[in-house]
Amino acid sequence: GGWGYTSDEIENIHELKSRLVKSPTNSKDAVEAGMGTFGGQGCTIQGSLYVEKVAGSFGVQLSSITWRSVSDLLLIDNLSSMVGVGEELGPNNRKRKHFVDIKHNSSHFIHYMDFGNNFPHTPNPLQKTRSVYDDNDIPLGLSVYYVKLVPTRYKKSLSAAIDTIQVSMAEHNVRGAVIAMTRSRQTPGISVSYDFSPLEVHHTEQREGILSFIASLTSIV
Repeated sequence: GGWGYTSDEIENIHELKSRLVKSPTNSKDAVEAGMGTFGGQGCTIQGSLYVEKVAGSFGVQLSSITWRSVSDLLLIDNLSSMVGVGEELGPNNRKRKHFVDIKHNSSHFIHYMDFGNNFPHTPNPLQKTRSVYDDNDIPLGLSVYYVKLVPTRYKKSLSAAIDTIQVSMAEHNVRGAVIAMTRSRQTPGISVSYDFSPLEVHHTEQREGILSFIASLTSIV
């Protein structure tokens, strides 16, 4: 980690529209997940990338320059809490008064993400996924999605075979304050790390012939 392309550079490399930033959406799924828009804030990112069938990663994260200024503020804010500066709001409320105003928010809702045709018999774990950061009113963190991809040749009875992908996913979240204190080279946002299985699975569905069906009935009788 530690380097990457900007969104404009990605568009130039891939030629086609690899990203499309739109106004925030209040889709039914997002609202039900508690991720509706707040006063028109936020955005919706839609697009596609062409990748080779080898391990790789991509992300939507704060730039290193932006994060450097924000992390310095977080360290100051954390130091103030360590020396006891701040205002407790109540015995059962751990939230406290902050001395910095964080303008960024890395909470997100993934409507849909795929790596090709999904295998029809397994759900897509990257669909309707959300991460909400509200660490004492500091809405910053890094969500890392580790995605394992298994190429699967799927053939349905009386149909041509198609290439699909079986997807499994593990998620790891890191609070922004932890990233700042450890001086990690990562920045808040979303990071997707994917890896393709070296083996391809062949899945074939077929019906028994009429003779096999009659033979099974005869054996039962």
